[in-house]
Amino acid sequence: MKKSAIFALLGIVILISGYYIGSIKVESRSPSEIRVLDTEGIEFTNQDNKTIVSFTTEQPEFCQVLIGTEEGQFDRVAVESMPEGPHKEHYNVVEGLEQNTQYTYKINFTNSNGEPSQSKVATFNTAKNENVETDNMQGMEPDGQNIALLANGGQVLGVSSNFGGASNDQTWGAEKAIDGDPSSEWSSAGDGNEAWIEVGFNQSYRINTIGFWTRTMENSAEIKQIKVATLDGKEVGTYTLNGPDQIQYFEFDTPVEADGLRFEVVDSSGGNTGAVEIEIYSNE
Repeated sequence: MKKSAIFALLGIVILISGYYIGSIKVESRSPSEIRVLDTEGIEFTNQDNKTIVSFTTEQPEFCQVLIGTEEGQFDRVAVESMPEGPHKEHYNVVEGLEQNTQYTYKINFTNSNGEPSQSKVATFNTAKNENVETDNMQGMEPDGQNIALLANGGQVLGVSSNFGGASNDQTWGAEKAIDGDPSSEWSSAGDGNEAWIEVGFNQSYRINTIGFWTRTMENSAEIKQIKVATLDGKEVGTYTLNGPDQIQYFEFDTPVEADGLRFEVVDSSGGNTGAVEIEIYSNE
């Protein structure tokens, strides 16, 4: 088939199909225009030198967020953090954008039938200071050794699930919560308030502090409250998290002797709940 015929067919597909993203309808335009999406509801947040673009589509889609400093000159791509097949909740990440700078962006979409669409070209501004204020923390980083860290002998003893059926050491696997790397995360497979993870050690320790950093997809997956217990079921406490911007530390009223801890989600915004990092401290 000639190239001209292929492009003609593609143009027909683009023009005849219309669907909704969020509450916004993607409508057919004139033959010279591709379908466009109103950018209302698309959120931009800044975290650890990363810019996160998040939104929800009514139908499962693939997407690509193009970013640049001038319209038509897109030299960055915000990568989908969950690329396994078309999906509705989108969480795209790009690193290294300049602070306090206006950027232009456009989002390209493809649905499961291969039909393309795109957002309007629009702008957003990065924050003046992308580091989160320490007021958002509950306690400062504790003294002692993080015994949950893989490098220190910590291990995942059990987990409710991993996104995509991944093993614990794969992307989105439970070990990503104890690897000391905030660029990786453990994500459950839609467990919401039923998510849990057990972290154990190579011996018993006197534990005095935990750290927990919830993952988020802006509109879902954010853990708001956790319950901590020893592996034999003794409850240590229930702790309320103050947002997903960084790790938060909680000192126990009384140190606990244990060879592992279980973390259970009590309250969340639902969806693929999980953790960026989990830390457990002992002064031994």
